[in-house]
Amino acid sequence: MNIPNEFKIAGGKTIKVIQKDILEDGRFGDFSPARNEIELGRKVEEEDEVYNQTDEDIERTFYHELIHSFQWYYNAEFSEEMAQTF
Repeated sequence: MNIPNEFKIAGGKTIKVIQKDILEDGRFGDFSPARNEIELGRKVEEEDEVYNQTDEDIERTFYHELIHSFQWYYNAEFSEEMAQTF
């Protein structure tokens, strides 16, 4: 899959997608409604070890964060359980 650099949601809101080498706090990805951004980490740090993410891992994280953007714009709340399910 080619992960987009941006997409539109909720009547024209643009969400930017930024891939970074590594995110803070061992996160795989993050959706920020304040910045309208999804960040994706190509690597994850856990207990002083750095792990490379496969393309499939990054794609899975993108979809997880995409669900969070849907949750935010269509019902104004986040649910980790629901995002993980989808």
